[in-house]
Amino acid sequence: MLSRSARSPLIVSLSTAAVLAAGAPPALAADVPKLAVTLTATPAVQEDPTKPIDLTAVVSAEGETIKDVVLEGFTVDPEGLAKIDGECTQDCALGDIEVGEDREIKATVSVPPDIKSEQTILVTVTVDSEQTEREFDAASVVFVPPKSSSPPSPPSPSPRPTPTPTPSPGQGKKPSDGKEDKGEDKKDDDGGSGGSGSSGSGGSSSSGSGYTPPSPNASFTPPPSSAPGVSLPSIAPPSPSLAPGPTSPTPESRLRNNKAPVAQDLTFERIASTQVAWLAALLAAFSLLLTQLRLGRRRALPGAAPAVAARRKGAHRRPRRGAFGK
Repeated sequence: MLSRSARSPLIVSLSTAAVLAAGAPPALAADVPKLAVTLTATPAVQEDPTKPIDLTAVVSAEGETIKDVVLEGFTVDPEGLAKIDGECTQDCALGDIEVGEDREIKATVSVPPDIKSEQTILVTVTVDSEQTEREFDAASVVFVPPKSSSPPSPPSPSPRPTPTPTPSPGQGKKPSDGKEDKGEDKKDDDGGSGGSGSSGSGGSSSSGSGYTPPSPNASFTPPPSSAPGVSLPSIAPPSPSLAPGPTSPTPESRLRNNKAPVAQDLTFERIASTQVAWLAALLAAFSLLLTQLRLGRRRALPGAAPAVAARRKGAHRRPRRGAFGK
């Protein structure tokens, strides 16, 4: 075992080594030189693309004086759109920078004036020296395209729908199931009765409220051709080797190919039959009236015959008296 006197110098030496090891790193770290760079853009948003944006890079030293500081340059992202201008933009020597000194570098960034959309540009500045590591800083700028002064073009008018021509009465009406025909017949009957009620002995006339325009009945089928009764000749030229043959005669009109009576004929027949019935009734009433008048005369009694004869001759009157009396 070690003696008490030999144990004391060993403890003292270990304590001294621990104190030195704990205090040494802070002293060494405070002496390491370092570069600091800051990049600012004024203004950050440019609404007039014909004007550039100003860039200011500030470089300073920390720890101790840094010698032979170099500005490696400004870079833009995306490349090819923006342009950097200035006296010191690429591989520019800044010299020695002391602690507490701020070295400023001025530059500008611009874009073509005819941009069509908003452009965002990222600008980066990088500095370096032999004593320190490379340092950099970045700033984002925005260019807004100019507003168009021309008024917006008016919207093109939408085409109006073409009105469909409505077929006239009696043309192009499709056959129905017969229900509409019954309704039309009823209207025709009403019109005929109204006309007969307003007619006199001299003629007949129909009222305007009950009259309906004539229309084909349900069995009428229009011809398939667009122009019935007209046959257009062929416009193809005849063969030069053969003489043109005799043209076919124009087919007869098929407007009356339907043998069934149309509504107009039915209406006329109804009106005529009604008028005949009324005339017959008037004639019968007139005959009865004449017969009643003839039968209503009073017959003269046999004894009253002389009085009647005297009355006819005027003998029943009072004779005149005087100079000229009979």
